[in-house]
Order: sequence, then structure tokens, then C-alpha cells
Amino acid sequence: MLGRHGFKIAESESDRYGGFFFVLSHALRFAIRDPHNCRSYNPLLYVHALLCLMSKVDDKFKLRYPNVYTGTEVIVTKK
Repeated sequence: MLGRHGFKIAESESDRYGGFFFVLSHALRFAIRDPHNCRSYNPLLYVHALLCLMSKVDDKFKLRYPNVYTGTEVIVTKK
């Protein structure tokens, strides 16, 4: 799609986003809606923070799934 619109992909990375705990933490974050703007106590914020910390385990034990990720980082240049 980027190529059709006049862009050239210089770099692309998605493997670091595919960790099990990383995906869970972001799924929970989107379920909370906006965790940075909560006006009331929400215990799910603590679960989200714990999952973010546990995402370090993803790298250590290589808990990556190439087909499940929260996003892709792409650096493009205009042709």
C-alpha cells in the first residue's frame, strides 16, 4: 500500500511487538479506554502495569508470535 502511494520502505520492524505479555497489556489498555485520564480508581490499571513489566519476560523466554502483534514500526521515504 505504501508503494502504491509513492513511498519506499527504508526499515520495517514488528517482531518486538509480538510478545505474549506485551499484547495482553495493550489489549487491556484499550479495554480501559484511556488509562492516563481515569478519574476513578480502576484496579485494571495495576494489572496493566504488571503486564507491562512482565513484557520483559517475552524477550528473555522468546515468547513471540509473528502473527499476533499490536503494531508495526515502519520508516519510509518519499520516492
